[in-house]
Amino acid sequence: VVREALERHDVPVEVAALGGLLSVPEVSELYAWLRLLGRSDDAPALARILTGSTYRLGLGDLAPLSRAVRVSNRRADRDDPAPGWAFIEAVDSFERIDGLGSEVARRLGMFRDVFRSLLVDAQSVSLVELCRRVLDVTGAWHEVEAMDPAARVSARLNLYRFLDLAEAWSPLEGRPSLDAFLEHLELLKEDDAADELDTARLSGEDAVALLTVHRAKGLEWPVVFIPALARGIFPSQLRGRDDPISFPYRLPYEVRLDRPRPLPAKESERLQLLGALHEDQEWRTAYVAVTRAQHRLVATGAYYYSAARPRDKSDLWQVVADHPHVRLVRDLDEPGDPPGPALPTVSQLEAPDPVFALGWRAVLRSALHDAGEPAKLAGEMGLAGPYDDEMRQMRLLLEGIPDPPESPDVPDVFSTSVTGLVTYATCPLRFKWSEVDRLPRRPSPAAQRGVEIHRRIELYNRGTMALDEADDTFYDAVELDEDDGAAPSGPDPFTTFQESRFATERPVLVEAPFDLSLGAGRVRGRIDAVYNPEPGVWEIVDFKSGRPKPPGPRRVQLEAYAVAATSVEFPVPKPEILSVTFAFLGGGLAEHREEVDEAWLGTAANNLESIVEAAAAGEYAPSPGPACGRCDFLRFCDAGKGWLDAEA
Repeated sequence: VVREALERHDVPVEVAALGGLLSVPEVSELYAWLRLLGRSDDAPALARILTGSTYRLGLGDLAPLSRAVRVSNRRADRDDPAPGWAFIEAVDSFERIDGLGSEVARRLGMFRDVFRSLLVDAQSVSLVELCRRVLDVTGAWHEVEAMDPAARVSARLNLYRFLDLAEAWSPLEGRPSLDAFLEHLELLKEDDAADELDTARLSGEDAVALLTVHRAKGLEWPVVFIPALARGIFPSQLRGRDDPISFPYRLPYEVRLDRPRPLPAKESERLQLLGALHEDQEWRTAYVAVTRAQHRLVATGAYYYSAARPRDKSDLWQVVADHPHVRLVRDLDEPGDPPGPALPTVSQLEAPDPVFALGWRAVLRSALHDAGEPAKLAGEMGLAGPYDDEMRQMRLLLEGIPDPPESPDVPDVFSTSVTGLVTYATCPLRFKWSEVDRLPRRPSPAAQRGVEIHRRIELYNRGTMALDEADDTFYDAVELDEDDGAAPSGPDPFTTFQESRFATERPVLVEAPFDLSLGAGRVRGRIDAVYNPEPGVWEIVDFKSGRPKPPGPRRVQLEAYAVAATSVEFPVPKPEILSVTFAFLGGGLAEHREEVDEAWLGTAANNLESIVEAAAAGEYAPSPGPACGRCDFLRFCDAGKGWLDAEA
């Protein structure tokens, strides 16, 4: 609304945005020409040019070309001697194609002449010179000069910016070819924050800059306007949908850098904490907004931003208004009656229709109720023949649309993780609510500590920085029997690791992923570390951040690693001698180590296959035990509550 108001008064306006240079109309036309000249099979670029302002062809005009390409390519698929066509080849040989009107053929001929000329130029001139010739031949500069004064300045600067980009670009290897430049632009497009593809900036004297507060960080202007200082708009209010527990697609709380403490399980307490964090961020943003002005800050607000109900003044408005050096130009204590619509209605914007007396919308509505209405109108206007021709072309186009391919029948294969295996071995019902019919889980400080310790050990072992973001599902950090969340006393687990035997030897595998086929399903996992003290000898180590405990169901984790070591292809030779170790780092180093032989391995494989088959078959009977006291799903589990009551 602000931008449209400025443009109506011929005030040049610059909307600051990340990227967007290639989507500016005048630049996108040039970009399409470069893509077509560099890659003649780029059909979208060709369609963009032919349907653009220069040649003004419609999709219906191009339908005969499209049909000819499909027929030719079908022949090629049947090993016909006729070669398959690309769309540009059909345009280049349009005289051989039936169904093109005389005006369409004339415009295609104009395009072909220009394309052939530019294709010759592309083989001999520099990249920036090719861009200039495209702009000259297509008449782009004349179109820019015909724009309104405010739009003309912006369009010209955006074209200059693209030309500067083409002139300054130089590849790391080889000459600056058109194809290499197009690849460079594609890489920049993948980076939303690429400064090279930002739109041109008008100087502060030439235009009003319109941008978000976040975009304004680090910048200053002589005069700054902050509109919409109404309650709930700026600073904004927390919405209930921002709760990551109730709405999992929201930002996970665990990755927030400003989290002061674990997220409460109770919804009211959770929203109170999230609201406080949101308010802190809003006031930080407000501070940025009011400190962008060098000389004058103008703050405005309104009671009505819709006709529904008035809004109160925001707290930021009140802070500004109470400042001793602020002059209140106008301050209304009562909202009054709601105003009319701020923008004109569609009917007010529409110009009189030269064909339909009641307007095209009325004709469209009547056609929805009576399919014969368009043919009737065409007959009354003496256009029955052209109407029938257009309908025939449309039917041919619709009939030429290929049927969607049939989806192959891919059998569902049961799949889980090593963590899922351990969960099932502990309690099948817990596995169901964790992996199958998922229920919300409480944040686990123990799991978070486990992720942090595993990441530090991984970086230590790799001797490099990690490329992947780690969360509590990244590692096989099975901590099912951890305490109530309190950090273990004693030495820091990572310090314990640094002082252990594991820190003095570099493992041959670090966080090694695997996908293991077991019976009726598959199991995926990651091995923390594999040490290779001698040729043919493997020691698989899984690090635990907590204190030592009997393996219990977690022994399944060691079994999965051992079976994977002898079944899956890793980038090192398979072991001849194998052992598996739990290394507990909480409160000092403690190890649980098992030597693996053929009998041990056979028993482990049978146990894993039985777990996978039972889980795949949907056998989810509860298995109550000591772990029930720390289970997130206890409130739903009568068996678990009964076991705890009996123990008490």
